[in-house]
Amino acid sequence: MICARSGGASNTPTVARLAYDEPGTGRHTERDVEPLGLVCRGDAWWLVAWCRLRRDARAFRVDAIATWKTRRASYEPREGCSFADVIARDGHLAPRLFGY
Repeated sequence: MICARSGGASNTPTVARLAYDEPGTGRHTERDVEPLGLVCRGDAWWLVAWCRLRRDARAFRVDAIATWKTRRASYEPREGCSFADVIARDGHLAPRLFGY
């Protein structure tokens, strides 16, 4: 199942700060991300987002997000990096992108 980002109360995309406990390693990181959408794979939901730390699209397992803080910063959609673009581009990487 795939869900693209909804507009919510505002149509302006907003940056989020995640505290994330990486599944499998337990490594804790904090990162600013530009949320693109949600996807359900197997028994888990994943947030697909542009990661400002890694400067690339990443998938974050929703139940491994320790905290979510909305930042005051907004962002412009990136050329070639919409939710559909990332899924089409990285779908072949599903085992690595989604952890299985």
